[in-house]
Amino acid sequence: MGTLIFSEGNGYGHVARDKAIADRFGFRIMTFGKGAEYCRMRGMDFIEIPSPYRIEKKRKTTRIVTELSELRKFVKPDVMSAIADCFKRTDVVIVDGSPLGLVLATAAGKRTILIANDISAMVGVGNSVSREFASQFLDRFMKRADAVLVPDFSPPLTVTMLNLQKDIPLEFIGPLTERSSQKRHRKKYVVSTLDSAIVKAVERVVGDDAIYASDVGDIRPYYRDCGAVICHGGHTAIMDSLSYGKPPVCVVDGTYSERVNHAAMLERLDVGVSIDKARLSDDSLRCALDYAGTLNQKRLSLYKRTAERTDPLLAIGKILKG
Repeated sequence: MGTLIFSEGNGYGHVARDKAIADRFGFRIMTFGKGAEYCRMRGMDFIEIPSPYRIEKKRKTTRIVTELSELRKFVKPDVMSAIADCFKRTDVVIVDGSPLGLVLATAAGKRTILIANDISAMVGVGNSVSREFASQFLDRFMKRADAVLVPDFSPPLTVTMLNLQKDIPLEFIGPLTERSSQKRHRKKYVVSTLDSAIVKAVERVVGDDAIYASDVGDIRPYYRDCGAVICHGGHTAIMDSLSYGKPPVCVVDGTYSERVNHAAMLERLDVGVSIDKARLSDDSLRCALDYAGTLNQKRLSLYKRTAERTDPLLAIGKILKG
């Protein structure tokens, strides 16, 4: 089978950036859940599996642990076996953001390339992760990967820096963004999230002066001509925004540590603004949008130029040949 991409399916972000790899090299993607939904929406040839996780909910918060013995309690054995069987027929596995994929690929003795923007606990499908197990997991499995690639700007421009472990060798390859042909428009904002609470707030505040992902499906062709991108703080949405020199306005779920860290770093770098979703109101959104106009335009232009001269797929190609 050659090379297979195993993409975490808890949202569109992982598989959206993996599509760029699949298109360049002709690799197939294996995914589930929202990842599979995205592949169908984009008409991609992919391998769909059922969600491999059993999800335990306590107080409306999803708990996924990441140490192997604990992880087994949350994984469906039949799906895990199907993934492992597929990996046995593969030479190289590119794992994007999945602790399960990393475990199974390294356990199969396969050459494994990990793509991750949060390796502080390998969040997977949950918002709440048992950190004590995560550290054991990282020590045991992450260092077995042949390469750990961060699809973000190199320091000091890195947005996901607060989510990275310092003792693991990392290669910053730049944003894995799909450079779509841009469509002209005169809207001030792009709304990349499908979160209904955020979308409704934007509709009340800016109305039809925005292009909504919920209306157009693929939002990427609309970045160039907008003034700011309203998103939920996911890494892929932020990378897309900054790659066009546009400030992300992040409405962030405060229980999602990865996104909280993204927002904090954007504000530290003076290229983005955030609102705690629990405090989202029409007034707070108006203030955030106004504040976005005061951000560091020279630095935003630097992000755009850096993205234009960076080729993460070239870096991946060199690693595959190595």
